[in-house]
Amino acid sequence: MFGKNKTEHETPLSDILSHLVLRAGGRLLSGSEPLADMEYSRELRFKNEALKRFWDINSLTCDPGPIMPSPLSRGYRSTSKRRVAMASGKIYFLHPGERLGGRQLVSPSLLEPPAHEEIFKLVHRRISRSEDEPLATALNWVIIRGIERGCALILNVYRINAAVVRKARQLSERISAETEALASVFLFHDPSRSEYYLEAGRETQGELPGRTRGVGLKCLAGPSDLVIELDDFRLRYPPQVFSQINESMIPKLLQAGRELLISSGSDTSADHLVDLYCGYGLFSFGLGSRFGRVTGIELADPAMEAARRNFDRISRKGLHSFPSMRFHGGSITAPFIEKVFASIGRGGKRVHVLLDPPRQGTAPGVIEAIAESNPQQVLHIFCNIDRLPLELRQWEALGYRAARASVLDLFPGTANVETLLLLRR
Repeated sequence: MFGKNKTEHETPLSDILSHLVLRAGGRLLSGSEPLADMEYSRELRFKNEALKRFWDINSLTCDPGPIMPSPLSRGYRSTSKRRVAMASGKIYFLHPGERLGGRQLVSPSLLEPPAHEEIFKLVHRRISRSEDEPLATALNWVIIRGIERGCALILNVYRINAAVVRKARQLSERISAETEALASVFLFHDPSRSEYYLEAGRETQGELPGRTRGVGLKCLAGPSDLVIELDDFRLRYPPQVFSQINESMIPKLLQAGRELLISSGSDTSADHLVDLYCGYGLFSFGLGSRFGRVTGIELADPAMEAARRNFDRISRKGLHSFPSMRFHGGSITAPFIEKVFASIGRGGKRVHVLLDPPRQGTAPGVIEAIAESNPQQVLHIFCNIDRLPLELRQWEALGYRAARASVLDLFPGTANVETLLLLRR
């Protein structure tokens, strides 16, 4: 039913969803946006049924209820990227993993905002001129981050010299004059031609592209940071670090985390929140005001530095009342986690852990190291729901049980969802 050589517990949510759609006579698009041309209410019905079956197949407890829908179902992506390829004298902007052979020079997407399509086409038209060949032949990726008038354009190049920089500056000036959607332009040098085009470096537990020799980010025009609005304050972060791809869902994501982590009527004002994979501080700041102390841990130096700057700026200006916050750099491995919990101590405080790992899940031994510290509760966030059954079994073997769960449609048009799982002993 769901493919050969797969046990029930190995059945991905995407396989269940595909089966339901095709059985109902529906159509799936190829690539990473299989549901993008489907009416959203119908997509949600299929996803809710697939989620129920996934939950039953894996004998999961604590019913998460219906999937929380996204305010924006299409045109929501705050990060878009195209790999630059050349064939028969033409330049193509392709989706990650897409092969040459299509008729369109700039591959479209229903999930990206119109401003991104406009900028991609302006860049493509500019670098298709013969006089811009130095820049065109040096490009790995063209990346756009942000929504509408706050977009940042990042030109990822594997070769950099005076001609490339000059052409990039000229492109920046020209496109900025042609569209109001563009706020800033960056040049990102990656001579390794890595598949990690920027914030996708979060997908690896090892060394990030930003730490490899020769890699550098240069702002050619506009603000050097991107901005996320949270309630009555802003968080700033550089364009090479990870951020949620669906900004319209951030308020719902934080609210769901708050409702799970902080029970109704409970007093956590003297407790300690440990935010693992904290990035530039989205959850630390979004949830931290309810705790007495926050410790954030992040591998990527630019993200960690952004979190520190955010705290300093917000505290200095008196924009919001936050507890004591500390942000530390380090790879989220078992030995490092043991050091973190040994160093922070308890001092009679209850400890709550927020764990938001990359798509491939936690590194070996991390769950065991967290459990060894005996936190009051753990909020484990899965951007890849297929990891949930395996990692939940690890928690259960250590005495933790799923207490509550919530599922959000952070990725409309795709076969994936965001899952928040609260664990307690």
